[in-house]
Amino acid sequence: MWKKFAYAVAFVGLVGVACVVGCGNDGGNTTKPDFSTSGDGGADLSGDMNVIDKMYMSATPHDIDTATIGSPLATDGAAVSLTGLIVLAPPNGFASNSKKDCTYEVWAQDPACTVAPCGILIKTVGIVNPAGTGAFCPYANTTTTALATVWKGDKIDVKGVTASFSNTAMPPATGTVKEHSVIIDTLTTTATKQALPAPMVVTDSATSVFIPYSGTGWAQYEGTYVSVKPASGKFTTTLDAFGGWDCAPGKAHYIDTYTGFFKPDGGMTNMYPPNGSMFSAIDGIVAATFGGGIMPTDPSDFHP
Repeated sequence: MWKKFAYAVAFVGLVGVACVVGCGNDGGNTTKPDFSTSGDGGADLSGDMNVIDKMYMSATPHDIDTATIGSPLATDGAAVSLTGLIVLAPPNGFASNSKKDCTYEVWAQDPACTVAPCGILIKTVGIVNPAGTGAFCPYANTTTTALATVWKGDKIDVKGVTASFSNTAMPPATGTVKEHSVIIDTLTTTATKQALPAPMVVTDSATSVFIPYSGTGWAQYEGTYVSVKPASGKFTTTLDAFGGWDCAPGKAHYIDTYTGFFKPDGGMTNMYPPNGSMFSAIDGIVAATFGGGIMPTDPSDFHP
C-alpha cells in the first residue's frame, strides 16, 4: 500500500540534474498555498459535533507512544490535548475504506522532547474520495479537512482521540510494529515557518535497529526526526523492490516519502539513490507503518 505525500518538489543536484516533479496522480504545488482569503487556519474543520462533550487530558507524543497497560492512554479512543507540536512534513493523503474515502495525516513532533519517541501521526477522519473510488486522493489543500491549511514547519495545537495500528510480519520475517496516532477533533495553527527540531543522532548497530518489523528502533524513535549514521565509514545503499532502500552495514530500511524526487520518472529505473550510493548519514522521520521505514523529506537529509 503506497501513501502519497500531497505536494511536489523541485529536486536539484542529487542526481546531477534539476528536475521538477509531482507526486503520482495527486497534483499540487511547490509552496504552501495562500489561504489568506479562506478564513482562520485554526478553525475547527473536523466536523466533530461532540467536541464540547469531551474532557481532554493533556498529553505529549511520548506519553501516547509509550503508554503501557493501566495507563489511560493505553486504550484507543482516549481524548487528548497536545500543544506546540511542529509539523515535520506536508500532509499526506491516502485512500481508505476500500479506497472509497481519503484520510489525511502529518507527522508532528514535540520540540521540547529530549527522550524519544517524540513524534506522532496526526490524522483526519476519512472523507468521501473527491476523485472517486480507487483513485489517488487529491491534495489536502483542495479539501475542507482539518489539514487543508497545514504545512511543514507549522506549529500546531491538537485535540482528538488516540488510535493505533499494529502490523505483524509475514513468515519467515518476524516481529510486530505498532503505529500510534491522534484523530483530529480540532486543530489550531499557532505559528508558521518554524525551524524543525534538530534530528536526533542515532549511531546504528551492526544489526540495525531499523530492520522492518523486528527492529527495536521503530518503537524507540516513533515519529521522531532522526539522523542515522554507521558506527564508522559510510552507508552503502541498495534499492529494494518496493521503492525504498537498505543501508549497509546494518540494513537500516528507508522508504520513499512519495514527493517524487526519489522516483523522478515515476518508476524504478532512475530511482534515487542509485545502488552503491554512499552517505555518512541519512536523516528522516521514523514511520511505524507496515513494518517501519525511515522517511527522508528533503535532499538535505542526505549527507555525503
